[in-house]
Formats: sequence, structure tokens, C-alpha cells
Amino acid sequence: MARAESLIAEDHKDLYHWAYAAAFGTGAYRIGESDLYAIRFSPKYKLATFANEKYTLNLRLPITLGLQTIDIDKIVSAPIAEQFATISLVPGLGLTLPVTPRWTLNPYANYGWGTELQGESSAWIYFAGINSRFRYGFRHLEMALLNGIQWLGHNPDSGPEDHFARLINGLEADYPLGSLSIKGHQLYLKPHVVHYWYFNEIDFSVVRQRPLELNQELELALALGTNEKVALWFFKFDRVGLGYRKGDEIEGVRLFFDSFFD
Repeated sequence: MARAESLIAEDHKDLYHWAYAAAFGTGAYRIGESDLYAIRFSPKYKLATFANEKYTLNLRLPITLGLQTIDIDKIVSAPIAEQFATISLVPGLGLTLPVTPRWTLNPYANYGWGTELQGESSAWIYFAGINSRFRYGFRHLEMALLNGIQWLGHNPDSGPEDHFARLINGLEADYPLGSLSIKGHQLYLKPHVVHYWYFNEIDFSVVRQRPLELNQELELALALGTNEKVALWFFKFDRVGLGYRKGDEIEGVRLFFDSFFD
């Protein structure tokens, strides 16, 4: 996902800024006449533990590959590249802080850099925030109340620096699927619903079209997984899920392998 720099553009880098893809995750999104695709791989490494291993300091190394395609015929007749690819690496630190046996906080901060693979545009990218998860159970159903606040921004090599903040609220559930298991771990159905509210509206401006504004998003998702990480080669995950995301003339499909909280 990215932000427009101008209503009148002479080059594709002025249509949207691709830097925010590093924080939005793997998925396919449509904004106006532009399709945005992102593949995000974010390995996590435990660096240290504190207070008798109660608190954990983690290193995250999110690498994002992005592809943006534009329907030129519906936007302008000027010669603009119909697609371009990007890559970014935005490392960061995060803390896992159990407040009570049911309530856990996860503050984090990331800072890195991204660039077009066949172009001159690049940007410094940063995002930070704090996530909260409160667990409670009802018979076989395990529920979690998810909350978070995030701040995201980018500083491009050309053009103004930009940033925004959003509030996140959601519910996540784990329901055991009888005797079904994978690699010896109980298999669970893991649906979630998450609402995103932006403190400042994001304007996605398209050349010769009215601006598209993003103020709220809602994501409905369903996943299958376990309550323990499953290793596949060097990749560890606890679920495989698909979510549909919709908001103010913008929609997308997101593929995910862990909880929003993580």
C-alpha cells in the first residue's frame, strides 16, 4: 500500500509511494486503477530474556518484495511504466511483556530502507507501536481481545516526508478441530476480525481522477493452525490464513502465517 504524491504525475513514482508495503504484510490490494502486490517475510530471533525469562527481547528482519501495476489506458495517455518492482528491509526490535497470565503487551520499533529494483526512487521507512492481547476462554473456545496503536512513515529521496497513525481493535479465536493434528500438534480453527481506524485520512490520489481517501478498514479472516510453532525448513509458523480487507473504495486479500499480535 502506498501514498500519492501528486494529482498530476509525470512518472510512476508520483502516483503512489510504495514504502508502506513493508508494514501491511503479504497480500494483493486494489486502489483506484492500480493493483499492489506484496510478499513480506519477517523472521524473528530471540536476543535475550529478562526477569527469570519472563520478558523477551526479539529481533525482527522484515523483508518485503512489492509489485505495482497500473492500468495506463484508464489513467493517462502519457508514457508511464505499467509496472515496477520494489524491495525493502526494515529491521526492528520488539519486547514481549506478560503483564498477567492472560494479558501480554508487545511494543516494537523498526527502521530501514527500500528501493525500486529498476528505478531511482528509494526511501527510508519506519514504523513503531504497541500491541495488546488479552486472552479468555469459554469451554473449548479460546478468545483473545486484540488492540494496537501504530505509527508509520517514510522519508523518500525526492519529495516530502510523510507519516500516519492508526488504531487497531479486533477479536481472535481458537477452536480445536476434534482429533485432527499436524506434526503431533492439535489443529485449531483460527478466525479473526480486525478494525483499523486512521487518525489522519490517507489520500490516494490518481492522475486525472478524484482522490481516494482511506479512513477505516475492516478485515475478516479464517485460518487453520496450531498453538505451537511448526517448522518447515527455516520457516516457523503457527497458522495459514486468508483475510479479506475492505475500506473506503479500497480492498485487498491478505495471506498471513501468524497472529496480528505477533
